[in-house]
Amino acid sequence: QQLQAEMARQLSLLQSDLDQKRKAQEDALALKKSKMIEEIRALADEEKKNIIKTAEKAVLGTMTKVILHIVSNKVPANVVQESVSDAWKHYQQ
Repeated sequence: QQLQAEMARQLSLLQSDLDQKRKAQEDALALKKSKMIEEIRALADEEKKNIIKTAEKAVLGTMTKVILHIVSNKVPANVVQESVSDAWKHYQQ
């Protein structure tokens, strides 16, 4: 009887210890998951900015070429580039 009670008490202590360790591991995993998600979001935001910059440069270059072609190169390229850039900034707002 006494042996059985001692075994039950030790089993209860082991179960309690196991539950605490499981909870600690779950908390650690949740923290790691949160950090990974934050890092991935930051990387995605940075990549998005880079893609937008690259696309903007490509669009501005194409617009400049088209406008230079339309005006048959009678307007200096730097004037067209400045105008396109100014228009781009104006219409982004």
